[in-house]
Amino acid sequence: METFRRSTVRRKYEADIVVSDPDGLETRLIVEVKAGPVKDLNEATRPLREAMLWVNCHNALLVTADLTYVYRDTFHDASPDAIQLAAEQPLSTTNLLGDLAVGRNLSNEEELARVVVAWLQALSTNWQDTLPADDEIVSALLPEIIGAIAQGQVQCGTVIWYE
Repeated sequence: METFRRSTVRRKYEADIVVSDPDGLETRLIVEVKAGPVKDLNEATRPLREAMLWVNCHNALLVTADLTYVYRDTFHDASPDAIQLAAEQPLSTTNLLGDLAVGRNLSNEEELARVVVAWLQALSTNWQDTLPADDEIVSALLPEIIGAIAQGQVQCGTVIWYE
């Protein structure tokens, strides 16, 4: 079993979006936004998963124009490999974002990020009306992801420093 050892070199991870607790002290969800498809999911998410460990964040989303991947810490061990895909299949990003995605160019990364921020803000204040009535989406997001977002602060362009 691999153990994730802390290094003495400070590194930074530039998170596209972070949802924290209402006081902004605890990172509850890290969101990475990529307009294009991801070729090697494991390699592409390794920095995200490392950052999750260092800030003790148990949930993350990788949102692309077409698909959204839900990640959760399994607590199997203290390595990035303990953070796994939570859903059997990725979720449809347009289904997930619902009406907020209508007429938007989700293949433009800045536009996609704006829509994701609006969706997260809506979820944080009223998730019952924002979450689509889709069993696959509901089972992938409830209770962990929605619990992390509820009443949270949505912040863009957050730098996470870790050793």
